[in-house]
Amino acid sequence: MPHGMTDSEKLQLQALKVLSTNISDTNNLIRLLRLARAEHIDELMIKLPYALEELQLVEIESKAACKMIKLDDEGEVLRAHML
Repeated sequence: MPHGMTDSEKLQLQALKVLSTNISDTNNLIRLLRLARAEHIDELMIKLPYALEELQLVEIESKAACKMIKLDDEGEVLRAHML
């Protein structure tokens, strides 16, 4: 990876390589959060065009070892805090 990149830029570059339209949004978010952890990012803000179901959030929390917090009434803006 190029030197001088921020953790956020590194995450974005890696995410472009591993996220896919062929897998579920839940699994893409799990992959993204695992990448964030690998880049030593402790918290991530996620903006979605729609809200996830509660079961999806529970699965993400379990598989990505994080706490998902809804930041708006619609549930489209989330904060993921790594545990």
